[in-house]
Amino acid sequence: SEIVEAEKDATHNFFEQRGKPGKQAQVLEKLQAEAVTLLPHEEVIPEAQGHYMYFQRPTIDGYIQFGRYPKNEPEAEEVILDTSVPAKDTGSCSAGSAGSGFTDLLACKVSDDHNLLAYIVDVAGDDSFELYLRPLAGSGCAGTVCVPGIRSVEFIGQAKNVVNLLAVRTDDATK
Repeated sequence: SEIVEAEKDATHNFFEQRGKPGKQAQVLEKLQAEAVTLLPHEEVIPEAQGHYMYFQRPTIDGYIQFGRYPKNEPEAEEVILDTSVPAKDTGSCSAGSAGSGFTDLLACKVSDDHNLLAYIVDVAGDDSFELYLRPLAGSGCAGTVCVPGIRSVEFIGQAKNVVNLLAVRTDDATK
């Protein structure tokens, strides 16, 4: 078909330009512009939780951003997780393929007090999931914690200055 032939030609031209960075960048820009048209364009309605509205949206490079804003203050938007960051980050908590450009986000949850973000990602594509616990703006907490080998997480309540969560660890042999 014409589409298949056009894709073959574009692939051939792309690889033919290896060693010519300017041309390769032009082709890459064209491919990214075409990919944007494949992303969902419908507006995702923000979800109310406590005194925040939570939302998600696709980025131009195919990743997802998770964000929030105080109710009735959309101009105070805060991106709480950009899934392109784990894909590009080289600070994986286990020896793996961090910085690979790949991100499989398994979970993204906010604690009941809206101060802690828990998310699980695989940045290698081999089901080597890592749980990240990160304080959100205004929480007064410091530092991100990473726990390798976690496949599921749920916040299960809290006491004063303590957040309880349930996490399921994967078995390396069976994953």
